[in-house]
Amino acid sequence: MIMSYIWAGIMLVSILASVFLGRGGELAAAVPQGAQAGITLAISMAGSVCLWTGVGKVMEKAGITGFLSRLLRPLLGRVFPTFRTDHALASSLSANVCANFLGLGNAATPMGIQAAQRLAQRSKNGVASNELC
Repeated sequence: MIMSYIWAGIMLVSILASVFLGRGGELAAAVPQGAQAGITLAISMAGSVCLWTGVGKVMEKAGITGFLSRLLRPLLGRVFPTFRTDHALASSLSANVCANFLGLGNAATPMGIQAAQRLAQRSKNGVASNELC
């Protein structure tokens, strides 16, 4: 919610500054260019995110994430003690780590969010655990 106010404030300051400095025409020309660049970026990123998220689902169905989870158990078990008992968390964390190792940061994000949500469910009294932090 706060970010909405921040972005609205930035937009308002931009518009007021362009009007005050007499550059409203330049701002009006820049708006469609920025929108076009944003849409182009979103479309190009969506393709890779969809591809690698699909590959992750195939890996999960084939049992590869389970294998990676067992392979990474010694390392991730020390950092995330809950990892040893929660198999869904182990799968998400393993997939996230492997995707990051492969340089697939955008595709790793959904798996990281799943892992964070799993860890947040275990939080007591709404306080984030050390693992979640």
